Amino acid sequence: YIASMTKHAIFLNIRVAHDIKGKSVFDSEGRAIGRVSSIELLGGKNTLTMIIVRTNRLLKKDLAIPAEYIEAIGENVMLTMTEKKLREKAVKAQ
Repeated sequence: YIASMTKHAIFLNIRVAHDIKGKSVFDSEGRAIGRVSSIELLGGKNTLTMIIVRTNRLLKKDLAIPAEYIEAIGENVMLTMTEKKLREKAVKAQ
């Protein structure tokens, strides 16, 4: 996990889970779904269990998306399924 250490800092090889907040989320067909508004982690670890995606700013509609539906995280978050399937499976976030 540690890439290097200096007298004043430790540089990690891993992406800190909190860095995905604000990233755009796209379904498996490349359609924009929304932005990551918050995340849930496993205990005190850096293991992502769920992302909460704000799908509509005006109505403040959120979707809770389990980590197993995430294909990749880079500049954006890519999901493993279409938005339609996601809405059938995802739990509505509070």
